[in-house]
Amino acid sequence: MKPIYYLLLGLTFGLLSCNSGPTEAPKSKEAGKPKKPNKIIAWRDLSHINQTIKVGESHTWNYVFYNTGIEPVRIKQALSSNPDCSCTIPPGEVEVGGQDTVKLTCTFTRPGRESANITVEHDTEQGFPILILLAEVVE
Repeated sequence: MKPIYYLLLGLTFGLLSCNSGPTEAPKSKEAGKPKKPNKIIAWRDLSHINQTIKVGESHTWNYVFYNTGIEPVRIKQALSSNPDCSCTIPPGEVEVGGQDTVKLTCTFTRPGRESANITVEHDTEQGFPILILLAEVVE
């Protein structure tokens, strides 16, 4: 009787020590690396500083960017912090390797130091940039 008892006890411990849970697929070499975004915008112009314009004259500044990713990108909107300024964005997608412009047009009504921060919303995983204008308005 004892040999059967030892045999059953050995089989029980043997089965308990086996990993009968779900098995994981082997991880690829890419699993630990952060994923590169497919849509990337690189800005040539992030600011226009020390600009001089006359009171009441309209002036436009261009903020050029490039699509350096592997998919087309779209600028959704650009908003100026200054009520004397408005923004124009490209009407469609910018193709891979292409470039386009966000335009800021301002007409300042009083002399002095003026500024505008432009928040640009786009369809990439990058953060939204803040474009800057600093101008001296003279009579």
